[in-house]
Amino acid sequence: MGLFGISLDTSAFNKNDRIGATIALAQKILEKGGRANWLGLSFYMDPCPFISTFPTFPRTRVAGKALVRVAEGKYREASELMENEYPIAAALVPMPLGSMDDDGYFTFTTNARRITLCSAPEELDSNRTKPMHFTAIDGSSWECCDESVDSITELPSSYAVVLGFFNGYFPGASPAINDKNVRLMLVEEHNPGKSHIRSYFMLSGHSNVCKSFREWPQKQFSIGGPSVWNKQSILKEDPNEPLDEMTTVDQRLISNSPARRDEPVSLMAKTERKARWAIPQLTLEKYLTKESSS
Repeated sequence: MGLFGISLDTSAFNKNDRIGATIALAQKILEKGGRANWLGLSFYMDPCPFISTFPTFPRTRVAGKALVRVAEGKYREASELMENEYPIAAALVPMPLGSMDDDGYFTFTTNARRITLCSAPEELDSNRTKPMHFTAIDGSSWECCDESVDSITELPSSYAVVLGFFNGYFPGASPAINDKNVRLMLVEEHNPGKSHIRSYFMLSGHSNVCKSFREWPQKQFSIGGPSVWNKQSILKEDPNEPLDEMTTVDQRLISNSPARRDEPVSLMAKTERKARWAIPQLTLEKYLTKESSS
């Protein structure tokens, strides 16, 4: 097997041992100095219970779709739960370097901040003078812990871990920066020194959280699990399980279709659409000032 410049002996793995093969592949990539570019592969799938730096493994068929369980007996096509985007290292931070052990725990160092669950959703509106609240994709609400407190006893320990800046890919175009480009991992510690990804944060680069995380301290994490994986816990699929596939339509594809017939677009809507692709005024002024002075 040769993927990503890595060769593995396929005879070393059971035909159903996708987790073991994935761990071996990730280990080799990291050993060769590669980055963990699989992080954030899908922000909407549940993390894999055995190696949470990867999303849940889909059901696969030689002839058929890759389906992911989203509810009891309910499945969605994996591609519907993935964004067509890529990380831009120069915009924030590159994907991390590190190492992975045989249990699938990825060890690396990055900026992180201890966070705690908000006791009630209404706190988000009642305490606007404390703007370090943010909401994860799983719907949970969090706030940064007060660093002036000497010790925090709440368990399990939870952290917001900087992942990177992600931008959408559209052939022939560069999409405008939206308000969800910055991604953080929501990481929980389940054993001393061992953590897992619970969910993710998608934030605006202009948010108070993002303005401060460059000053967050560096912390080492070992992320995997939380369930224990071994060769006896190979994921097996029941070929006779009835599948009820849920299908959703990406409205962005419909809105971009040349066959779409809409009501006449208002002047305000046209202006907003064109402004989305415009160069920011301050950037243009700095560029013109620099050109005129040189």
